[in-house]
Amino acid sequence: MPQIEKDYVSTGKVKYIFRDFPLESLHQNAFKAAQAGRCAGEQGKFWEMHDQLYANQQALSPEDLAGYAQKIGCRRSG
Repeated sequence: MPQIEKDYVSTGKVKYIFRDFPLESLHQNAFKAAQAGRCAGEQGKFWEMHDQLYANQQALSPEDLAGYAQKIGCRRSG
């Protein structure tokens, strides 16, 4: 992926789009994890959260998600 990003995405030859497809049948916290990614994205930190979620796929409780958000520097809203 880094080479593809360097050669194509960064040069504007390709637009990379990531879509959520949370399946609660595979993981009970899938929708919350997707929501955490979108919230991080609103703060310009989508890819940082994405990396945290994929590195910790078995730890996606609401408490875990809040910890990842704090780790990457997202501020709490509301």
